[in-house]
Formats: sequence, C-alpha cells, structure tokens
Amino acid sequence: MRSPLTPPSTTSLQQLNLGHGPSPSSLTATMQEAALPSTSETNVHLNLGEKTTVKKAKSRVFLTNTEKYLQDKLVAASIKLSKMKNRFKKLSVNVKAAKQIASNPAVCDILENCTSTRKLLISMQCQEDHKKEKERRFTLQEKIASLSIFKQSPKGYRFLRFFLFCLLSKH
Repeated sequence: MRSPLTPPSTTSLQQLNLGHGPSPSSLTATMQEAALPSTSETNVHLNLGEKTTVKKAKSRVFLTNTEKYLQDKLVAASIKLSKMKNRFKKLSVNVKAAKQIASNPAVCDILENCTSTRKLLISMQCQEDHKKEKERRFTLQEKIASLSIFKQSPKGYRFLRFFLFCLLSKH
C-alpha cells in the first residue's frame, strides 16, 4: 500500500490507460515533466486499487457541471434510443404476425361471409384486447351491438364478457 504522499507507480498508470491513448512510458515522461503537487488531494484521486474496471475509471474522471449535464443528457438519450429499438422490434414482429393471419385464405373467406355485426365484434376484439378494462373506448356501433346481445340474453352476455370477448361493462 502506497502512502498518500508518494507519486503513482507505473502499474497504476497502466491501469488508468486501459488500452487507450498514449503508452504508460509516455505518461510517466509527461508526469515527470509536469510538476504535479504532491498533496494528498491529488494522490487520493489517482490511488487506484488492483482491480480497476473501465466503469470505475470513468467514474473517477472529474467533470464540470456543464459536462455532467451533457453526459446525463447523453445517457438519457441512449436509454431512450435502446427502448425505442426494442419497441420497434416487438411491433415489427406483431405486424408480421398480423399480415400472416390476414393473408390466410381461410380467415379471408370467413371475414367475407360474416355479417356486419360479426365483423364489428371481431374488429373490436383486435382493437381492445390488449387494453385494460378502464382504458377501453367503444364507438356507437359497438355499443349498439353489445346492447343488442345483452338484451337477447343477459347471462350469455356476462359469460361472453368474462370468458371470451372484450365487451362493455357497467363500470
């Protein structure tokens, strides 16, 4: 263990280098040329342990307030970018699956032979299925179709609402 008043050794300079920038020999030459004050304050920051990772070395770099602000903005933007990339991948998979289903001739034949109310209920399921119950919004035609099912059989409507379809509820 070095005392806080001794200058850093070449091994700690090699750890600071981390394979980037000038070689350790040129760093020692520049450090000898530059008269560094040997106070405990400067040496405490250069006193690195045996296991120094890139993340730890980056965290020891001192930044001004403007640089910190810009670095925080950069990190936030990179996080937002990665989230958007992941979202794009998921949505592109969903679009491919929807195109595959829509191009299926059996599905096309069924949809062509359906009544307008059935088409409305099928489209309503596709649009509202992924939403929570309180987030669902229905058009006037969807409300009329749901009400007509409810008037024919309230028990059947409750069964459909709880187990099969996304239908209107009282709440």
